[in-house]
Amino acid sequence: MGAPSVAYKISYTSPPRYSGSRANGLSAQVRYKVNWADAFTFVNDVLGAVDGAPWAFPASPNLRATEAVINPIGVKSGGAGDGTTGTVPGQYFEKAHIDVTFNSQAAQVGGMDTGFTENIPALQFDQANPIEMSSFQIQYSAQMIKIPGGSLDWALADANGTAQSVPSTVKSPTLSGAEYVRKPAFNLNLTLHNCLYINADNFNSKIGCVNDTTMFGTCTPETLLFDGASSNHRSLSNGRAIIDVTLNYKWQKVGWNTAMASNGNIYSYVKRDGTDVYVRADIRPETIIPPSQRWSPNSI
Repeated sequence: MGAPSVAYKISYTSPPRYSGSRANGLSAQVRYKVNWADAFTFVNDVLGAVDGAPWAFPASPNLRATEAVINPIGVKSGGAGDGTTGTVPGQYFEKAHIDVTFNSQAAQVGGMDTGFTENIPALQFDQANPIEMSSFQIQYSAQMIKIPGGSLDWALADANGTAQSVPSTVKSPTLSGAEYVRKPAFNLNLTLHNCLYINADNFNSKIGCVNDTTMFGTCTPETLLFDGASSNHRSLSNGRAIIDVTLNYKWQKVGWNTAMASNGNIYSYVKRDGTDVYVRADIRPETIIPPSQRWSPNSI
């Protein structure tokens, strides 16, 4: 937005203030005066709610508008109901002071406004394929894989490389088949913010399926399981209801259609009828919640 689309002027009832810090960068607070009827249009323009581009502070393009506070002034009685009414019947406002805060990019990072996009690196699990308006939580852990009985044997050398001799009277390290080995794994909760609605037909048949293509950069086929979805409803300041949808993925390095055999090797397996134990499917976030079900802000 090059400039507000309504008439305005700087008000010096509160002089402009400028500040800066190493932690938050530069900032400026400027008071503007507009007609009350134009106040909300001015704020929409300044914050870039319509076109997604916040107003650049004229004295420094590196500063962008991040906040606006509306202060009605000129309260009078006998309003004609022309859309500029006050806080009680019979009152109306004539003007408005609007205090606009401009911040440099250093301060905008925390407000999800770097480079005027919401694909902030810290919020993206896959940096090479960012997802608009998303965030994630991840927990790295170990996946327990059962060791079949008799699949392990005593080593010929110990941890220091010294030869070891195990008496024949010592039992095998695995007899019962109740032991487990741990392999790398993680649980990923990927939240897609600002969804319009949920269409279960897009994913109800995909729950419990594994990825048919490489996902998130390094998750090769059959290593990522779609474990389900959850939602949280909330309302915007204009009363519009939107949904945050969280998709849960479980990754394990050895793959979901594999198991350790009695010889100690890991092999792929299938059901007796030849079908996969875990069905391969397209479980990408954009397939489960398509762009048509996402919403981008365009007005406050």
